[in-house]
Amino acid sequence: MYVRLNVAFPDTIDPAMISHLEAVLPPRRPVATFPNNVHLEEVQLDDLDARQQNNATRRANGDEMEEDGDEPRVQCANQ
Repeated sequence: MYVRLNVAFPDTIDPAMISHLEAVLPPRRPVATFPNNVHLEEVQLDDLDARQQNNATRRANGDEMEEDGDEPRVQCANQ
């Protein structure tokens, strides 16, 4: 049996509700810390547009080789 859940998380939450959520959810994991010499960059992932989604689906299904496609590719020069 497979169960698919679609969860819609709110953008904001009433601070008074946090204690109620903490009571029913597992404990929070500690925030990861890194040494000062490690560079971290925050990024935001965007959904694929229809063309990107179709190309990704074809590659995942083995219908399209990586070098196949309708876009020109750049060849690396041998040294």
